Amino acid sequence: MQNQKRKFSTEFTILHTMVTASIQRNMKRAPLKRTSIFLTSSQRAQLAQRSEETGAPAAELIRRAIDQYLAAPRQRKEMK
Repeated sequence: MQNQKRKFSTEFTILHTMVTASIQRNMKRAPLKRTSIFLTSSQRAQLAQRSEETGAPAAELIRRAIDQYLAAPRQRKEMK
């Protein structure tokens, strides 16, 4: 039981450090602007689940996904 607590504590510390670093990186970028998007119920549920798993806010996960999409080569057809 003690090993499980120690393992959880270590994993939590690592996760907290990663999330904090990610937030700090984003805050060093251009100032954030509020934007509204529409999600399906399924997308919202999956996003909430991923947010809970990672500890990162949903908005941060969305920004990361957009950054990945924009960084990808434009070889594929743009989604319409």
